[in-house]
Amino acid sequence: MAQAENHPPADANWIMNDGSTSLLVVREPQGPPPGLDLPEGVVPPPPQVMDEDDILGAFARVNVLEVENTGDYTRIKTAYVPEYEVLVTQDMMDQLLARPKFETDFPDGVLVSVGDTVRFGQDIGYSGDTCTEGAGLGFWPPATFCATGISIDNFIPNTPEPTEDICYTTLADVGIFMNGTVLFNWSDGQSYGAQGDWHNMAHIYEAYDFDICQGHAVEGMYHHHGYSQCLNDAIGDTGDGHSPIWGYAADGFAIHGPWHDAGVLAQSSWRVRDYASEAEGCGEDGDRSCIMNDLLNPMSGTRPVSQGPAVGEFGKSMFSQNDIVLENGAFFEDYVFDAALQTTPASLDAYNGHDHDGLGYHYHITTDASMNPVFPYSFGPMYRGRLHDNAITSCGATAMEFPAGPISEASNQSIDLGDAQWTVLIAD
Repeated sequence: MAQAENHPPADANWIMNDGSTSLLVVREPQGPPPGLDLPEGVVPPPPQVMDEDDILGAFARVNVLEVENTGDYTRIKTAYVPEYEVLVTQDMMDQLLARPKFETDFPDGVLVSVGDTVRFGQDIGYSGDTCTEGAGLGFWPPATFCATGISIDNFIPNTPEPTEDICYTTLADVGIFMNGTVLFNWSDGQSYGAQGDWHNMAHIYEAYDFDICQGHAVEGMYHHHGYSQCLNDAIGDTGDGHSPIWGYAADGFAIHGPWHDAGVLAQSSWRVRDYASEAEGCGEDGDRSCIMNDLLNPMSGTRPVSQGPAVGEFGKSMFSQNDIVLENGAFFEDYVFDAALQTTPASLDAYNGHDHDGLGYHYHITTDASMNPVFPYSFGPMYRGRLHDNAITSCGATAMEFPAGPISEASNQSIDLGDAQWTVLIAD
């Protein structure tokens, strides 16, 4: 097996800024234009506080700005802006042309052709109007917020500490990639009908809100929710062995790319529920009216909740309002962890990680053979390691919330989710 170096963050191969700035993305934060009809529950970003060395209106610096070993931690300063260059392929063009609302999403057609190279932020013809001319206009799909450069310090532990505490990933930052782009978890922050029972998967509900690098911005913060071909190319993951480190989670454990070995993808042990079965279904095939009692036990039975859309019904993407199919897997509650799937060295635990070949415990980006993201996409839904007080985020008491504060000192083995329970599974 090809070995991947398991560097702590202080010694990792960060993609550093070489003094260059983005040709198109600016530092000045920009909210949505007046009159933008935002989806229910989505609010415009608040004004950002700029670092003293940021000049409003200047172009944003790219990649990682500084890396400093402070002893127990590595401080990574980033502006969240990658230096992506994308070769337009026929498959990419076909995906753009196949958008359900192509005529309004691209009123003048796609402005680039197969074989062209697109710089991050370059106008490719989208009708999105949250950016200004020369600052990303036309690069992001309609109503998607404009990405801006915001210099932020991120502290990652040099020595991660496994924990048995309950520590769910929360909305916003949960990790940082080697080029300074941040990682968000599986969620888009919304639930079906705002009832709090069926929580949206970002890769389904935001599928038509991502740019051609499978990323987008919230409050100016450009991020990925999982696999990005552009990030893959920037890191140079060729798939001819175990993937190199793509980034670090907030707990300090490394996040490797999708490959366990040459030609062998790391395998998530989460799967979609069998809604046709008595053990996992709600009485009728495809009916979403119950959730699992224990997300780590497919035989734990179910309990009733508010009615969600039937599997296969149509919905709307979050920002661009394109039609989407609410397939099995569109909601967090569609998934269950199945330990029976842990059959090979490539199998991952409930946190989407494992330990093998002297690499130490690490997470993986997970995809299928077509490189489509597979839940939980990077790691989670919980952290394997302890979050420190200076982490870029904090623990959630449930799987669906914003960061609320530092990790609790409690070390319960399960957490009450009403009548449902999450039992912690500790990897060997």
